Amino acid sequence: MFFNISKGIRRQLLAAFCCCIGAMTLGAIAGWSAAAFPKIRNNELEFRLSLFQEAWVINAFYIGIMMGPLPAGIMMDAIGRKSTLLFFSTFAITNWTLVTLAYHEHMLYLARFCAGLWAGSVTTVVPAFLAEVLQPNVRGSLGTMYFIMYFAGNLYEYIIGPYVTYFTFGISSGLLCLVFATSFVFIPETPYYYIMKGKRKKAEASLRWLRGDEDVSAELESIQTYVKTFMKRRGRFKELILNENYRAAFINVQAVYFIQKLSGMFTVLAYLTLIIPSQVGPLSPEHCTLITGVVLWLSVFVATSLIDRVGRKPLFVISNIGIIITMTITGVWYFLNVHSDMDLSSTTWIPFSGLLLYGISFCLGVGPIASLYQGEVLPSNIKARASTVTAIISAFASILNTTLFAICASYIGMYINFFLFALTSVFALYFAQYHFIETKGKTLQEIQEELRKKPGFSRETSVNSNYSTVSSLPAIYTVPIARTHSLEKSAIANSLAKNA
Repeated sequence: MFFNISKGIRRQLLAAFCCCIGAMTLGAIAGWSAAAFPKIRNNELEFRLSLFQEAWVINAFYIGIMMGPLPAGIMMDAIGRKSTLLFFSTFAITNWTLVTLAYHEHMLYLARFCAGLWAGSVTTVVPAFLAEVLQPNVRGSLGTMYFIMYFAGNLYEYIIGPYVTYFTFGISSGLLCLVFATSFVFIPETPYYYIMKGKRKKAEASLRWLRGDEDVSAELESIQTYVKTFMKRRGRFKELILNENYRAAFINVQAVYFIQKLSGMFTVLAYLTLIIPSQVGPLSPEHCTLITGVVLWLSVFVATSLIDRVGRKPLFVISNIGIIITMTITGVWYFLNVHSDMDLSSTTWIPFSGLLLYGISFCLGVGPIASLYQGEVLPSNIKARASTVTAIISAFASILNTTLFAICASYIGMYINFFLFALTSVFALYFAQYHFIETKGKTLQEIQEELRKKPGFSRETSVNSNYSTVSSLPAIYTVPIARTHSLEKSAIANSLAKNA
């Protein structure tokens, strides 16, 4: 079947796969704690970690994510998307070196901070890279490869973690970074970046390779028009909110990421061996963790097959409904287990099943859509800055979620976390109803046009909206044209009055 698809799609698949090995290394970094913390608790290292120290090992990762996007955002426009990712991969290698050789918890904090720098670059640059190399008809399915590879990295950790020593675990995890660097170096830079830098020949060569050596002159002209339109005025950080042409796109992306993080999946994965009951029938927490990893990974494939058929918005809604139902049921079980006299030892399959179905729901929409939506919705001239702020805000949401999880689990009860996750998805349904725009099958140019049509997005496009010529052009052109139409109408009116 692979050989039946066109040469261009195969090359785009290869480019997306090699790029998303970076996401796989990120998934391995995120999944490391679930497999490594039990080893540290079992005295495989010279030190142990309390629950709050474990939380700060996780949070050091998110602090790094908050610091990484700013230099990554600057570099992706200065030296390119590809070169930025290759440069930041050195921080991922540093992480695994420190993790493997750790003899004090401070080494883990530093290691995870370096991992966060790498993660910040991945979350900032990879969505932009994928959006700029993939055609609209495959951007949804291939764009979800980010999440497929992320959970493949998780699964990799869950498979090897329980069966090797701590030292071997670190070495095995670090190999993924080397695989990424050696494979991605052969993938071309995006044509959008080359056009931004005025390198049309390189842009043409890159686009021709990505499209399977076909004639790309029409698409290249379209890209050049798009980039020139948005690059005439480079967006500054303050314009992300103050400029009406960018505000809706920026706020929508922030909302999607806040929903993704506060729905709790990444925190649950980090603490999975602690959350799952000590025995689920014949299964230990380590077995349950492995099963969870497999189920999540397969679930993203389902999302991949549906996202370009069903659309982003329907999957986002279905995903959040699933999270509300599963987290409510799971929360009720944990509440009864602590605050009732009922013997629930024979029903431990309920919370485990709830967590599995929660993971499936998350992977169907909320999880993979965020990074895809970021790459599709943000205009090119603000993509670097907006992606930088997005990664920082997303990391802040993760820190908030992880810290609240530890506080709630320690002082209130594990159950309250699941109710909070469900509450986040209730807000998500409101957001989906009134603010989420569908991007399925649309070019980046068409997405920007739809955003400008939304109420309150741009006064400029609302001026004389009866004229299709105005509404279909980039916003920076609409004011002069709208004024021209107004002058023409006035002249016609005056002429008619004189004739009368």
